[in-house]
Amino acid sequence: MKCRLALAVLLAASAWAQDRPTMEQTAKWLATKIAEGGGTQTLKVTGVMPDESTTSSAYRDVAIQDCKLTFTSIGHTLSTRSGPSHSKSVVTVPLAKVKEDDITVVHVQPVATVGPLEVRGERWNVNIGTPVIDIVTTNTKEAVGGSDEVTVYHNLHDVIEFGNSPSIDEDTANRVQKALKYAVSLCRDAAKQVKEPF
Repeated sequence: MKCRLALAVLLAASAWAQDRPTMEQTAKWLATKIAEGGGTQTLKVTGVMPDESTTSSAYRDVAIQDCKLTFTSIGHTLSTRSGPSHSKSVVTVPLAKVKEDDITVVHVQPVATVGPLEVRGERWNVNIGTPVIDIVTTNTKEAVGGSDEVTVYHNLHDVIEFGNSPSIDEDTANRVQKALKYAVSLCRDAAKQVKEPF
């Protein structure tokens, strides 16, 4: 009787494991969904130095290999006061070092006002707020005379925005959060199984 029970439990566990997505399936799904992300927001500043700028964001070269999420975040901004500028961030996230609680979803309201600043553009952001992310950002500003200003720096966290399709952005952001947490759990489990030789 005990053997039959043990066998039933073993078969049930095996069936449950087979129903779970593999790391390869998870990585492929995440790469597709993150690449569909991005959005547009408008900032309006009133007061002594008024300005209005529109920024669009998109994601390219999204991949997960060896438990590292990498993607390039592209931003284009057009300001009425300072003209056009561009940014390119190359993001690397070592998933095995990320805590699942660090992956959150934040709803950015369609219109928000803080003092002289008004922000327009509803988004659902997947925040990866953890101090283990390496981000190298290049900012390029189109200056008078054709010269560019370029700044390269490192950052410690990033946001994946979903603001292109209001009808599905909330659902997509929540599903991406769930998939990222699942990928993190797989990577942390895999890291535990790697034993040092001494």
